[in-house]
Amino acid sequence: MSTPNVERAAPRFQPPVTALLSGLLIAAAVPPWGWWPAAFMGLALLDRLLADRPTSSRFRTGLLVGVAWALPSTIWVVDLSPPGWLLAAALHALWLGLAAALVPAGRWRRPGLVGAVTLAELVRWSVPFGGVPLASIALGQAGGPLAPVVRIAGPLLLVALTVAG
Repeated sequence: MSTPNVERAAPRFQPPVTALLSGLLIAAAVPPWGWWPAAFMGLALLDRLLADRPTSSRFRTGLLVGVAWALPSTIWVVDLSPPGWLLAAALHALWLGLAAALVPAGRWRRPGLVGAVTLAELVRWSVPFGGVPLASIALGQAGGPLAPVVRIAGPLLLVALTVAG
């Protein structure tokens, strides 16, 4: 009697769980935690999640990553305004969702991700009411080795370099 040759793959998380993990890793880079390497891991997960996915899937993935990034990293806003915290987190997630939807699915995904996330951070820092640059990728990299580039071209260069990984 022969046994079938069945390859067992390592268990993989489902994309929504991985998206939440990605957002939590990016949040872990932001103060008060400030573990800056976590952002690189979270952004690498986001990059993989966007590979060869349709636009609607990329949007949902970006939205989930944004929620998991924004809610824990801005939890202190609850002391000021619980509805404001939820609204700010929703807006943060929306910008990242739109950025993820703009990323091309093919071979231009990586440079597209760098450009789209950098643009989303710029928009988040500007809209609404002059913007709210809370829990940003640049803030999470303040203690990292790339931080000195801010002196050359500002925090958006730091965002772009961090996303480029």
